[in-house]
Amino acid sequence: MRTLSWHRSDLRTTDCAPLLAAAESGEVVHACVILSPGQWRLHDWGANRVEYMRRNIAAFSESLSRLNIPLHIRTADTFEHVPGVLGDLVRELEIDAVHWGCEYEINERDRDHRCRAVLEKIGVRVFEHHDQVILDPDRPRTGEGRAYRVFTPYRGAWLREVAEQRDGDAVRIRPAAQPVMPMPSDPVPEAIEGFTDFVDLDRWAVGEDAAIERLDRFIADQADRYAKDRDAPAVAGTSELGPALAVGALSPWTSFRAAGGAIVDGRQLTGRETWISEICWREFYRHVLVHHPHVGRGRNFDRSRDQLQWRNDESEFQAGCEGRTGIPSVDAAMRCLVATGWMHN
Repeated sequence: MRTLSWHRSDLRTTDCAPLLAAAESGEVVHACVILSPGQWRLHDWGANRVEYMRRNIAAFSESLSRLNIPLHIRTADTFEHVPGVLGDLVRELEIDAVHWGCEYEINERDRDHRCRAVLEKIGVRVFEHHDQVILDPDRPRTGEGRAYRVFTPYRGAWLREVAEQRDGDAVRIRPAAQPVMPMPSDPVPEAIEGFTDFVDLDRWAVGEDAAIERLDRFIADQADRYAKDRDAPAVAGTSELGPALAVGALSPWTSFRAAGGAIVDGRQLTGRETWISEICWREFYRHVLVHHPHVGRGRNFDRSRDQLQWRNDESEFQAGCEGRTGIPSVDAAMRCLVATGWMHN
């Protein structure tokens, strides 16, 4: 069987459910990414984000090459074009089954639904994996079977279900290397047109090896002080792993287990437990998005707030963007964001 692992927000070989499943079931395994610059513009992606992703694609290709898995790179300008591009690649490679990790935004879910329809029509099996999260975002549910709307009770229920469902799951697992590379990987573009005005991104870990190294260093040296240090702007007290988690160079499961996977109860949280709680916040946002998709359309979570009237003063907005509000802490944070692409917690 020939299998294809389609990567979007999971640019890694470690603890990557789609890739692991494709490797376990396939005699010949391929991987692909599909670039959609037109869609990224529609979603207001900036050059910093796109360039960081491009660099991680390059690192991902190197990781795959050590496993003799070729990475195929295609372009579909918008999500509307993705099903046709993916279908053409599947036919070209004579693929029998495609694996991918779920993405939960509205446009992404619609894209995947149309991709599934195209592939199944030509006899290709499709397998979707909850790889962007630790727990299926449909879960957990309240005692009445409803989705959670408040974080603290969600966190307690989420931690209990993770302990029940994933306690024995392995961590830091990679597929075995294929005997031979079936064909060369495609070259990674040197730049993405229209996304070249980015800041110096060298401070950020690129690729899964660098991300895991930074994770281990943070857990060993900083995590125990995280509850206090994360709120001090003059202290380098955060993990700075958000970008790696966003592009999937680092798995949330890898992160959770590295911190000990502790169960948080009602007492004062330790540094590591506070960081685990932040991982849980990341899961909660996806839980909200799945059960309340209107938040993905620019609507308020609480729809009664949609009636609020905003000043929409362009000059005030620009002053905020450039750090010219006259409020020192706000202006320092915004200037940091403009210069580095990052703002302290």
